[in-house]
Amino acid sequence: MDTAVIDRDAIEARVQELRGFEGELRTLEGVLNVLDGKAPEAPQRNGGGKPRSTSATATRAPRGSRATDFVDAVERQPGIEAKELADALDMNVNYVYKIAKEVGPEGSGKVEKRGKGFYLKDAEDGDGDKGGTDAE
Repeated sequence: MDTAVIDRDAIEARVQELRGFEGELRTLEGVLNVLDGKAPEAPQRNGGGKPRSTSATATRAPRGSRATDFVDAVERQPGIEAKELADALDMNVNYVYKIAKEVGPEGSGKVEKRGKGFYLKDAEDGDGDKGGTDAE
């Protein structure tokens, strides 16, 4: 009998015994592939945990839409406070402040906070002035 055939048969038998042992199984199958002259395969990575659901990304709002909603709400109601914005936009108050950074002076600069309220940048508040002084 040929020695290579005996070793191959032993490896095939061991592969059958180890079907439940994935790591060693992949190693031995890789050895078999090399013996057959095939290129070794790249190791597969196990991501672990639950697979990602595609429905979560399918229902996601487009990027920037919450910021746009924020600016629209401030435009409709100048001086609106964080709690009111949170209620109007159905979000957490902390998230309101996060978006305020994106649309405020640190971000796009469309909105500014004066006192407790949010206003469009350079927009007049309810009493007709821009928050400055009338020094004329």
